[in-house]
Amino acid sequence: MKILLTNDDGLDAPGISALHTAIQSLGEVMVVAPASGQSAESHGITFHTPLMTRNRALLNGANGTAVVGTPADCVKLGLRALWKEKYGANSQPDV
Repeated sequence: MKILLTNDDGLDAPGISALHTAIQSLGEVMVVAPASGQSAESHGITFHTPLMTRNRALLNGANGTAVVGTPADCVKLGLRALWKEKYGANSQPDV
């Protein structure tokens, strides 16, 4: 199973590292989260500026991608650009 993990508190938040540790045995986990806190911005998307990314380690040492953008930007970027394999409807579980 493939799992895309994001939050609105940012890549350095302890909660995303704890959740990654808790679910990493369930399948392949990709972490894409805002570079800084984006509370109350979850549905917002960026229109007028490029989305800048940087590969960084989470607090637990796992790999993650920090995005200068909103949580919705992180999900769109993770699913459309960062995940190499693409699946059609019903060919893999969607989480």
